[in-house]
Amino acid sequence: MPVAHTPTQVAKPYIDRYAQTYEKGWDRIREERFARQRAMEIVSPSTTLTVREPGDPAWDELTQQQRRVYSRFMAAYAGFLQYGDEQIGRLLDALRLEGIEDNTLVVLLSDNGPASETKTGGFRVPYGDRTTLQQMDEQLDALGGPATQPLYQRPWAYTGATPLRRYKLWPYEGGIRTPLIIAWPGVIPDPGAIRAQ
Repeated sequence: MPVAHTPTQVAKPYIDRYAQTYEKGWDRIREERFARQRAMEIVSPSTTLTVREPGDPAWDELTQQQRRVYSRFMAAYAGFLQYGDEQIGRLLDALRLEGIEDNTLVVLLSDNGPASETKTGGFRVPYGDRTTLQQMDEQLDALGGPATQPLYQRPWAYTGATPLRRYKLWPYEGGIRTPLIIAWPGVIPDPGAIRAQ
């Protein structure tokens, strides 16, 4: 089953669904996510949004080409997540059809923070990818295909760690927090509850 990890390979229609979503950039999306987290009481009302990491540019400082390329990388990642989510949904549907949903413990957790391996992104793992911005722009239609193993740009990782500081590989909350979802309909009495422990 797909997980949110490289390689983020997914069909173009999944990427296209998010093409406009990420054009507003990492700063605005981070602020919107933080506002939703507060409204949903996922974070305490006293929580503050950490400032962007030094060395990570503001979205408004980027060139038009950078914004086009970088938003497409995140759209590919989001499309990949949607595809993975659909596959999890298929599994849960199968459990319901078999009549074993209430007697099945489902655990879903993520990696330890969003990936920050490359500041400017890349088309291929390993992390020594030397694809230039111009080359990425010229090959955007190949993004998510079998010839690519895209890594999004580091500031997207900061957005993924909202409201925490930094990202994967760092000993701050943004690098060590791991979301966990547990479903066990026949056993857990308060589905949808948020627990902080």
